[in-house]
Amino acid sequence: MTRFLHSALVPLLCLATVAGADPVDPAVVVAHFGDVPIYAEEMVLHIRDEVALVAVHFTKTYKVHLSKEAWLKDFDGEVPVEMLKQRALDSCREAKAIQVLAVEYGVGERLPFPGLAAHCERLNRSRAAARDAGKILYGSLEYSPHQFYKYKLSNMRNHLRDVVSKGVYEQRESALSTSIAKRMEELPVKVDVRELDPLVAGQVGAE
Repeated sequence: MTRFLHSALVPLLCLATVAGADPVDPAVVVAHFGDVPIYAEEMVLHIRDEVALVAVHFTKTYKVHLSKEAWLKDFDGEVPVEMLKQRALDSCREAKAIQVLAVEYGVGERLPFPGLAAHCERLNRSRAAARDAGKILYGSLEYSPHQFYKYKLSNMRNHLRDVVSKGVYEQRESALSTSIAKRMEELPVKVDVRELDPLVAGQVGAE
């Protein structure tokens, strides 16, 4: 199953998947999963995870290198940019299901969107100050938004796995997968194509 302080003055956040990718306004809402908004800042992280996988699929299946123009072409009914959008949506939807479940079970919280990049900057400064003060630090000294996101999701998933299995070790993974799948079904997808389609295309330079 698993794929994982806004104001009008917040600058555009540059999260690039390939060279030349468009800057992203982190506070733009590109979709809703149930009543949970999905911000561009979070969606770009999932696009980044899926770009290489989509490219590999088209290279193996159609022997094609995905240039900017090729991302928009139809290959026997498959369009790379559309596959990328769907895979990123599915991955983000699962991540939201994990966050919702973590909040319900009291083992985590929804990650700070929009504003993850600013949150990481504050965290990194705090960790640097702690290091300079001679304190013991665990994990990386600095986290990029992408690293921090994956780290927090992984921790939530691990905690959830223990809770939903009710202590039955052998059933941890299956119980978690069932819980995530059920919650995903309860989070219907509503996409704002006016925002999401340009976001996806812009991240691979295929506008």
